[in-house]
Amino acid sequence: MSKKDYIAIANAIKDTNKYIISTTHTSKIMTEYGEHQLLGIKKLVESLIMVFQSDNDNFDTARFYNYIESDKRYKDFTDR
Repeated sequence: MSKKDYIAIANAIKDTNKYIISTTHTSKIMTEYGEHQLLGIKKLVESLIMVFQSDNDNFDTARFYNYIESDKRYKDFTDR
């Protein structure tokens, strides 16, 4: 996989997290359903990281997590 593939996947995760957070907040409190959704995404990310590490010995897990949790967004091939 290439860097642009990792970025595209990270952007998809970021977008999904933002969607879950924006649609499951009530009075600034995350609903139990939203919390379960985010836990599912977290498990998916952990599984993807294992795949990425087996694909690339230099894959930086901390950098990937930091990017997903940040507000920045790199352009990738899915952006128009």
